[in-house]
Amino acid sequence: MVLAGEVDLFSTPDLDRLLEMACEDGEGVSLDLAELDFIDHHGLERLVAHTERLAATAGCSVPNKPPVVDRLCDLLELQP
Repeated sequence: MVLAGEVDLFSTPDLDRLLEMACEDGEGVSLDLAELDFIDHHGLERLVAHTERLAATAGCSVPNKPPVVDRLCDLLELQP
């Protein structure tokens, strides 16, 4: 799955719905963030929650993270 564009407070519910639908089959998921232009802390917290949930069940990888994602994770003490 490729995450593109911007993720903020207003689009976070859409992100939740999409990740829940994509992960219903119990298979592992790869979330490619190469096309992500912007993510705020609301979106990042939800993204991390979904990746943790998936990692515990079916598996999840997050390739091509932009530097801002790693930086936000460091600041918020989150594990992407």
